[in-house]
Amino acid sequence: MWKYVLLGLVILGAAHNNNEETTGCLDNGTLQISDTPEELLKAKLDALIGLKNVKKQVNDLVNFVKVQKLKKERNLPCFPISLHMVFSGNPGTGKTIVARILSQYFYRIGLCKKQVFIEVDRACIVQKYIGHTEARVKELFDKARGGVLFIDEAYALVTDSDKDFGQRAIDTIVKLLEDDKDETIVIVAGYPDKMTAFLDSNPGLKSRFPFRIAFEDYDEKELYQIFCHMANEYNLRASKQCEKLFYDLLKKLGVCTQAFGNARGVRNIFEKAVLIQANRVAGMTSPTNEDLINITPDDLKCLLDIPVQAKIERKIGFEANMQLINNTAQKSASRTRKKRVETKCS
Repeated sequence: MWKYVLLGLVILGAAHNNNEETTGCLDNGTLQISDTPEELLKAKLDALIGLKNVKKQVNDLVNFVKVQKLKKERNLPCFPISLHMVFSGNPGTGKTIVARILSQYFYRIGLCKKQVFIEVDRACIVQKYIGHTEARVKELFDKARGGVLFIDEAYALVTDSDKDFGQRAIDTIVKLLEDDKDETIVIVAGYPDKMTAFLDSNPGLKSRFPFRIAFEDYDEKELYQIFCHMANEYNLRASKQCEKLFYDLLKKLGVCTQAFGNARGVRNIFEKAVLIQANRVAGMTSPTNEDLINITPDDLKCLLDIPVQAKIERKIGFEANMQLINNTAQKSASRTRKKRVETKCS
């Protein structure tokens, strides 16, 4: 019996290990990769679910780079290429995966000398003692030299405290952007409103980030596509009847709020659905292959019955989470059995 529950846990473990890929929300289509860097980039971007405006903005950027590179090769006057970028958007909108795709593209066309992508946040940058933060920033630039340095939640470096070294990190970043010139491409990312505060924190920041790409939130249909992609990635399948219940679940969770987290919020739903599905299958005497791979409407109904706060907050702990899911699934199974009995009697 427990082997089916363990199967669910194994799937969740694999999902966590591949979180970066699934958060990128790749579509289910097969990529047809050509030899040219531009078509390779387009194929990877087209494989991402949604992000219509992002794809348009990236295409504009690529056209600019392509023309400037062509002019340079022909010894014609060209506009100086400074590819430092600001990615603004809510969590789970694909900022990191788009940054990785661009990093690969810049390497293929020769703008990056190395295929290096360093991803950091405030915790990786700001140190406890005087002078250590500046040294840490220089160390990160050295590691990323010739490639791309991606600073996630860059706005967190901005604080009102005189005792905090976040501002020193920002000032050092500005200096290194000038000193390193084209050696390292820096991409900073974060919430739209907070990134404005970040760019205002040093007079030299705005001018050093000429490209701004805005990542919009996913709509309900795109979020359901992401859910189905996650299921398909782990050889699971959501039945057609799940779609309406998924939308009901989004409304209950407050899909329009920052707390939901776009693709990250969908991952939370998916993980809990897998646990509920495993719990349901574990109670079967002889489950079929279809039982093992199908996420059913009943599984999502269980999620609708779980209190909203428990679904949003992942800090409630694994044991408490499992107990909550088990109790909800048992109530749902009891209602299903009761309906079957009533149907037979009528």
